[in-house]
Amino acid sequence: SIALGYVSDVVTYVHNFVTILLHVICSDERVRDGLTSILIDGLVERDKKSVSQVDFVLQIERSEKPATQNHYFNDTLEKFRQKRMQQALVGKSFNDCSEGAVVRLQDILSYHPRSNIDYAVQDIHDILNTYYQVAWKRLVGVVCMQAAEHHLVSGLITPLKLFSPAFVGMLTREQLEEIAGEDPRQKRKRKQLQKEIENLEKGKRS
Repeated sequence: SIALGYVSDVVTYVHNFVTILLHVICSDERVRDGLTSILIDGLVERDKKSVSQVDFVLQIERSEKPATQNHYFNDTLEKFRQKRMQQALVGKSFNDCSEGAVVRLQDILSYHPRSNIDYAVQDIHDILNTYYQVAWKRLVGVVCMQAAEHHLVSGLITPLKLFSPAFVGMLTREQLEEIAGEDPRQKRKRKQLQKEIENLEKGKRS
């Protein structure tokens, strides 16, 4: 859906920002890769919360009965009704030099559909069309504010706030070793050199 596509785009932008930020604050590629591998699970977890919020909002909009307290609904419904009447009477209007386009009262009175069913069908159509516009604006606002802004950008727990002193303080010794420890190849080489030095020292003593 459009909503999920929008959130996916925001997720991409946020991840790109985090990647760029890591390049700025950490020039060592190995340390940067280690940080990324540790951060990725937390990033994905927060991404999933954003997507879950979109799914929740869509489920509410699709499954619940149409309802709104937005005054925009009444204003828009009245505009739809006026537009329908205007379209029906425009062919019966004529130009009055002093008042502009006018319609005879008799033509206005004869505008209403020939049956109550026709009138009800037209009115239901206008009501549904109006509610769709109100619901669409509401959905856009909720997805933007909750799923994107709150869960991904400025909320208390977002991908942008994952890498923090508290996060670093929770890392285990093994994780710190994985991130900033000595390169395994260099470590093996150092141990090998140490062993060779020890052998040479033993040889001197003997």
